[in-house]
Amino acid sequence: GLEMGKAWTAWWLAFMVGGVLTAPILMKADAPIVGAIRWDAWNGHGGGDLISSHVMRTLSPQQFHDRVPFYGMVVAPDNVSVDANQQAVMDMELQFAAAAGLRYFAYDTYCVWPADANLSQCAGYWGGPTPTSVDYKPSDPAYGLKLHLASEFAHLMNFTLLLLGASPATPMMRARYLPLLGHSSYQRVCGTPGCVNADRPLVFLFQASDNEAEMNGGWDAWRLQWEAFRNESLAQGSGNPYFVALDLTFDRAHTLQTNLGFDAVSAYALPTGV
Repeated sequence: GLEMGKAWTAWWLAFMVGGVLTAPILMKADAPIVGAIRWDAWNGHGGGDLISSHVMRTLSPQQFHDRVPFYGMVVAPDNVSVDANQQAVMDMELQFAAAAGLRYFAYDTYCVWPADANLSQCAGYWGGPTPTSVDYKPSDPAYGLKLHLASEFAHLMNFTLLLLGASPATPMMRARYLPLLGHSSYQRVCGTPGCVNADRPLVFLFQASDNEAEMNGGWDAWRLQWEAFRNESLAQGSGNPYFVALDLTFDRAHTLQTNLGFDAVSAYALPTGV
């Protein structure tokens, strides 16, 4: 179980890989809830997604072709095409993930270019003196979540939001995310020992530090935004969000949890890159 502020979350996050499992894994009733982080930067359509371009370029040398995911194509000895922004691909990924025993996808979710350019926290994410992510301006960063919700296999996997940067708890972004927390497939957890009814929507925050707090007027002001997020979810009937602070080290994650009044901490990835 999880003791708030003392341990990593019990919902271990794994990165989605291209492996295929054809037989379902039988899960014990009390087995941990296991999910996969999705950074949907496999978008062959472009749309300002520089990471997708980098992914294809780094997989293009012939010695790396065995790492191309199942939906990719080797189009030349030194060139590959990778495009997961297709309904058929998502349909297969949902089936593969469910067969592997995963219970939910955690979708990296952030500012949309150029629709959110008027929001100062998004402008700070893309540029400025200390940007969170330099010039990473995808026009459709939520394409994976959209395909998930549109899939005939959506019932096989729940989903949750992995929010990034300074903007998620601003009034404009809360209005975008709150309806999703009430979705029937949104991943919910107990959050307290001995809980019987998992009724708290699971929400993660990553890429959040002093810099992002400053974009919101400091830690105290930013904490008030998250309290408003919590209260608005309760008011609309979607429950008390279970906010989890993510970082690459425990100390930084715990600081984020303490400063924003979150419920737990976890890691986005192994800091060694292993």
